[in-house]
Amino acid sequence: MANETKAVAKEATSTDLGFLDESAGAGFNEMDAKATSQPYLYIAQTNSDVVAQNLVQLGHFYNGLTKKDYGDTLKMVVAYFRVVWVEYKPDLGGIAAMYEPGSIAVNGDLYKGMTNPNNGNEIKETWFYYVYLPDYKDDGYFIFSSTAGNMKYLKAWNTQMRYVKTPSGKAAPIFACIWEVSVGKTINKKNQPFFACVKDGKPAFKQIGWVTKEMLTESITPFREIAATQQIGHSDDQTKISDDEGKF
Repeated sequence: MANETKAVAKEATSTDLGFLDESAGAGFNEMDAKATSQPYLYIAQTNSDVVAQNLVQLGHFYNGLTKKDYGDTLKMVVAYFRVVWVEYKPDLGGIAAMYEPGSIAVNGDLYKGMTNPNNGNEIKETWFYYVYLPDYKDDGYFIFSSTAGNMKYLKAWNTQMRYVKTPSGKAAPIFACIWEVSVGKTINKKNQPFFACVKDGKPAFKQIGWVTKEMLTESITPFREIAATQQIGHSDDQTKISDDEGKF
């Protein structure tokens, strides 16, 4: 059986499969976000399961699906940015649902102190960064989502991105730059430490280069198309990683 599999693989690699390009992407129209696993990029906190299981080092970026440890510094390209409303289960019970902003009725102040009128669950606005990792291009794209404690640092990143200019002096598109993003320890309003995109008290985002035309064509543009049409959903391993979780 193994020899037959190898033979088929060899035949496929030696055959012109260009005819498949004529049906590129076909057959997936009914396979929405609920039928797939969202590839999230996380920062390991003290209460993260991957830390307890010694799979990922505390304060490191990691792949929510494969649990791959990427270290405390990553090169990223932001292919797409999206605002999302996230509904949380009571007592840090994890994510109950995600919504397009304004798509459901809420109690409380809009964008602040929102709750679901049907069950009283807390709803918070968050940001999704659809990111591509140049050093790990075979790992695909990720959704890097903000937490309450990290948002003030990410807001600084947003500001940096908005003011980037191309060499000709024009406003750069959001996907133009390669960023070096680092993780460090900080303190929340309750004087509890956690990990966020900060180093020495400052937002840890550094523009280190520009995307290439090849990178844009082969990776960034397809990612943008996926992000723009993707329904809001969440993966089974997504939990409420907030800034007041865990203590050192």
